[in-house]
Amino acid sequence: MPRRATCGLALALCGLAHRALAAEPLSTTLCQPKDPDCGSAEGQCFDEGSALERNQEVQLCVGFQSANGTLVQKNASKKAVFTTSVDEYATLSINTLAPIMQGASFDAKRDYQYVWVGARSKRTVGQEFGWRSEDGLTCLTVPPADKVGKSHDCIGWRLHNKPLVTGGGYLINSITAIIHLSMGKIKTIVWDSGCNLCGGDSDGLKCMGDNTTVKCSSSWWGGSAVDCSDCYADISRVCGVGGSGCAPKIYFAWVGTDKHGQNMLSAGRVLSRFAAGSVQGAVSIVSDEVDELKE
Repeated sequence: MPRRATCGLALALCGLAHRALAAEPLSTTLCQPKDPDCGSAEGQCFDEGSALERNQEVQLCVGFQSANGTLVQKNASKKAVFTTSVDEYATLSINTLAPIMQGASFDAKRDYQYVWVGARSKRTVGQEFGWRSEDGLTCLTVPPADKVGKSHDCIGWRLHNKPLVTGGGYLINSITAIIHLSMGKIKTIVWDSGCNLCGGDSDGLKCMGDNTTVKCSSSWWGGSAVDCSDCYADISRVCGVGGSGCAPKIYFAWVGTDKHGQNMLSAGRVLSRFAAGSVQGAVSIVSDEVDELKE
């Protein structure tokens, strides 16, 4: 059995037999947040459960997979499960991946090529432009016959698996997952977009687009749809012997209201601290080897 972290957030890693990955089909339909299955993790990260309140313990999942797509990849993927509190500003440092990212070939890193965050049966999602179906009821990623060659005319949501490591030798340095609550129910989980933690190329960090078709919000509270960008590290310049300095970090913030209607406070605190370059808060170090998935 894996050990539980002794500092910061409680963390557990679980295993399931690793199976070969078949070609993943792509969904052609984008969803809307009001749809019950929009952003569904299909049992990969617990059930919806009852409404949450501030400071209540909740389990979050950080998952890794080798392929990107609009459907949940159930095989050949890995995840970590840890416990935090609603509206707590938290950081997870994935130290167990550092040696792999530092020294292994890209083929060895492929199982970790994309990362997602999940909670209460929801996974990270983002917006994508598409074409309205002939009946006008759905937004499609592939244009119907009468709209081939025409501009997009709708926008919907799809799973957003963030590229963690690239074939060009770059590793995401730090990313923020923002969990949106409405009266204590998790509605969406989205990746924040921006490079405010990048100092400059001189320190081995570089602002890069995530090269997915997903769009991010121009600000953490909403705004217009923009290309997603993040701070990536040049593995050859940033990682030391044994992977030191090469552990990706994921930050978590909460917005919205709990089951009593109380507003979440962590997002404003976290983002203002990030901008100031003083990241403080609970840190959970993943010291165990990442095993294979448990559903």
